[in-house]
Amino acid sequence: MKQHSKRQPRPRPGWLELLTGGFLLFLLLSSTLWSFSSAVGQSLELTLFLTGCVLLSVLLTVLCALPTRWMLVSMAAVLCIDGLVVWQMFTAMRLGEITFRCSVVNTVCTSLELDGFIEPILQLAPSVWIRAATILALAVAAVLVVLLALAVIRFPSFSATFLLTAPFVLAPLCISVTPAWLPLMVLILAWCVMGLGSLARRWDRAGAARLTLVSFPAVALLLLLLNAAMPQSTYQRPQWADDALDSINNWATHLNITLFDGKGPFGFGSGGSFTNADGKVSLDDAGPLDFSGRTVLEVDTDLRGRIYLRGFSSAVYDSDGWGPLKESDYQDLGPFYYPIDEVSGQFPLSDLENALDGYQPMNFPALADRNAFPSKQYAKVTVHNTGADPGYVYVPYHILSQPNELGGTKFMYDSYLARGEDVWTHTLYVQPGCSPDSGAALPVEARRAEARYRAFVYEKYLTIPDSPQLWDAMVEATDQFWPQVMEACDSREITSTPDFSYGITSENGIPDLTKSDINLIHLWTMESAQAIADYLASITQYDPNTPATPEGEDFVTYFLTESHRGYCMHYASAATLMLRAMGIPARYVTGYVADVPSSGHVNVPDSAAHAWVEVYIPGYGWEPVEVTPAYAGSNPGQSGTATPTPTPTAT
Repeated sequence: MKQHSKRQPRPRPGWLELLTGGFLLFLLLSSTLWSFSSAVGQSLELTLFLTGCVLLSVLLTVLCALPTRWMLVSMAAVLCIDGLVVWQMFTAMRLGEITFRCSVVNTVCTSLELDGFIEPILQLAPSVWIRAATILALAVAAVLVVLLALAVIRFPSFSATFLLTAPFVLAPLCISVTPAWLPLMVLILAWCVMGLGSLARRWDRAGAARLTLVSFPAVALLLLLLNAAMPQSTYQRPQWADDALDSINNWATHLNITLFDGKGPFGFGSGGSFTNADGKVSLDDAGPLDFSGRTVLEVDTDLRGRIYLRGFSSAVYDSDGWGPLKESDYQDLGPFYYPIDEVSGQFPLSDLENALDGYQPMNFPALADRNAFPSKQYAKVTVHNTGADPGYVYVPYHILSQPNELGGTKFMYDSYLARGEDVWTHTLYVQPGCSPDSGAALPVEARRAEARYRAFVYEKYLTIPDSPQLWDAMVEATDQFWPQVMEACDSREITSTPDFSYGITSENGIPDLTKSDINLIHLWTMESAQAIADYLASITQYDPNTPATPEGEDFVTYFLTESHRGYCMHYASAATLMLRAMGIPARYVTGYVADVPSSGHVNVPDSAAHAWVEVYIPGYGWEPVEVTPAYAGSNPGQSGTATPTPTPTAT
């Protein structure tokens, strides 16, 4: 009977193999992570990082000298300790993840010429970010060193070693990003030495260790000579890297189209020449706020101070969200409110010319102020969208640019500005410092359009869902803050309640309004809005960590009667309905708040996202009001002062 010989276990490495393998392990570990960090532009504390790599390499080299069973148990213990350290130092790890993520994203965007640059929202010293990045790199090194120790020392395999280390370098090279030359050369040195050793190991394992020891200086000298002959400045990517870069660019372009095609969590969409956004806001998943700190808008403007960048408004509340009016609701207002043509994505020219006599409701306040103060300096605003919802153009209030002066964007109904396909930067002009109580009034030729639109507003923007619980909450709230409204009106010497029939069509048509009428309605409306804001602040607590509304509960009712805690989405939703309950047309608005410094340039992070309310002032137009306690004192309608600006042109 033929006996099968028992397979002999792989012998443990000798002292020379441990010496050369340990040194090779250190070179591979440190140069791999250092190369990647330098490629994405992330600085490390090199002394701390290299010291950590030395200690890890020595530890794993010693473990590789143990019997297989004990070696594997010890390596598992190393991984467990690494996990425990990550848990204990989670804050530092989180900061390290943030700074590495920002570095990677910004490097990719720079190389591929994409939008979407991000930056940490936390304002920390650079040394703190570098230390956090170094700690995270060492945590990754503690995992990578275990795998490399097996592939380099205990079960030597050049293929496994290359697969573990190459992606950290090849990925940046494919997008035209070269790591720092020193760690890259060290990594290539380690690969070459490892490759030579693997060839010799087939015949003589001990001889392979000696060859590895001898080949270190020889390969290092060869690389130095090659570097002198072909310095870094003359480096050219191979063809396969160019092909990979083309593939990545094509993929990024396809991803860009895919993301914006159809509905996403923020109503992303595209179609025709202009993107379609649904103007919807989901409230049922409005849980604790969580932001990355990435920049979503870049703004250059003549304005200074705090500005509100309006995205879109929503009109219809349905207990768990806000939505737009139906397209059929706009048909009574004329051709301008027909939907975008599904084929061309454009409005027919005749529709634009005949729409509300050529006027757009979002222009009314600026036109009124311009009519009253023709010499006032207007302001230029350029907004570059780097990561905000791509369906909208975000602009300050009181837009002076009219429909026939826009490029790359279109007014969509009375709700928002739609972004043109492949257009991410928009320049518009606004009239700063507009206010209904300034004595401003629309030009005579625009008053007919405003009166026609006014009737539409009073029909569509006073609706409240037919919910007994919601109405009970509205009535109880009104009873509480009504005395404050009356007291404020008395102090302002408002002796009569405004006649809200201003918005009702009669046989004689819609009445024209005098400046005193507009001023009276404005004062009454603002005092009512302030009373509502004060009331909400008195019965609720601003809390960005507010959990989502329980399933089946009305969002506003639950906020007012149960939770009594929330953030801007809660306050704006409740205030909009409370204003409507008083007979004041109101709508929910979403956008961003930015503080423009003296330079006129500001990067707007995602954490600046905000919601507020717009109220309609008959004879004047929509005016924003702030109702969130954390933003108390802000005046969304005032856009600061403007510096001189050249004559506006369509942009």
